[in-house]
Order: sequence, then C-alpha cells, then structure tokens
Amino acid sequence: MPELPAFTAKNFDREIQESDRPVLVYVTARWCRPGRDLAPVIEQAAEEIADKIKVGTLDADVEREVVRSNQVRTLPTVLLFRAGRLSDRVTGHFTKLQLMGRISALLTNASDG
Repeated sequence: MPELPAFTAKNFDREIQESDRPVLVYVTARWCRPGRDLAPVIEQAAEEIADKIKVGTLDADVEREVVRSNQVRTLPTVLLFRAGRLSDRVTGHFTKLQLMGRISALLTNASDG
C-alpha cells in the first residue's frame, strides 16, 4: 500500500482550498501510539475512497501552526474539509466503519450543494 501524501504548512492551504474533492487530513505524530494503531484504518479507507476524497497526513510535531490554526487538541484527529472549509472532525480511537460513516455523510452533503 503506498504511503499517504504529507500535508505541510507550505502546501496545506493550497491543497485544501484548490481541491476539487473533499479532503481528509489525518493528524498524528510519530510518538502517538493510537495514531500508529489507526494508520492501517486510514490507509484502507484512503484506498477505498481515493476517487472521491483526497487523503493526506499531517505531522502534529512538525506542523504545529497548522495544528493550532485548526484547533487540533487530541491525537489522532481526522479533519474533513469540503469546499475549502472544515466540515467535520473525528478524534481519538475510531473504527473503519465509524470513519466511513463520517466520510459518507460528508460526501452526501457535498453532493447536496
């Protein structure tokens, strides 16, 4: 399975604002055990939704300003953006089914307008 692309302070706004698809940002850090445990869930979900949603990671230790500006207080966190705006967030431990439910809701809302 290919590694997910990394969002950085330099590309974050452009990747979110200029995307023609919703964007999922997986925020974690190397030291975050729950983040490492959930990485396969994110990767599996990313593979299943690759044609519908852009998916990438954000290293909370390296990209602290992006973390602050998006009010990430818990790791891991998934930020879901639609039309350049934060639409939803999922924090802590979650299952693939829970994540896919949130993604499905995002896609449904995206198609509504």
